[in-house]
Amino acid sequence: NFVIQDATSGIQVISANSSGDIKVGQQLQITGHVVFNKGLTHFVLENIVSTHEGTALSPERVDLADLASYEKAELLEGKLISIKGKVSNIPTIGTNLNITVQDEENTAIVQVLGVTGIDVDKLLAVNETYTFVGIVGQSKLNDPYTSGYHVTLRSAEDIIGGLALSHEPITETYPGIDISFTANAKYTDSVTLYYRSKGKHNYQMIEMKIGKEV
Repeated sequence: NFVIQDATSGIQVISANSSGDIKVGQQLQITGHVVFNKGLTHFVLENIVSTHEGTALSPERVDLADLASYEKAELLEGKLISIKGKVSNIPTIGTNLNITVQDEENTAIVQVLGVTGIDVDKLLAVNETYTFVGIVGQSKLNDPYTSGYHVTLRSAEDIIGGLALSHEPITETYPGIDISFTANAKYTDSVTLYYRSKGKHNYQMIEMKIGKEV
């Protein structure tokens, strides 16, 4: 299975054959028929033609409130989007996981399928904020099909941590004695430390990258 999108919307394509030769960004012309399952519209593939190679789509930035609104979420079905939220719940049992994320007023479901190989325990933590990129889907067993929207991730690269800084406060100093402190920067590859010596007005800087000690 794979998902295609044009300027208007997107749709999940169901194929009995492997889609291994299809690449992200590739432009296709397909024929087939539409089916409906649990609120989500699918396209059953009968024939496919590759028109030319293209470039990967950029996700559309949406709010969690958009996924809670039928009028807005229905138009987003099958589209590549990004949302930002704080993780409030991570299931501990199951292969396919529905992660709950929230902002100040709304909640949404981020779906992680086992087939993606995403290591949830390693990449996600409760009360941490992330940007998630994925495909909008829907799963609602019964009519009316006006809720049950979620965002399905494609790979670990669809999880982007928000920059978080923390440090150990310095509460006491003693003349002539060096002190040490710890500062942590999460979800970044490098940081720049600025410091100045006593009696100096200009700051010096130290570039720090992953794996480098100062």
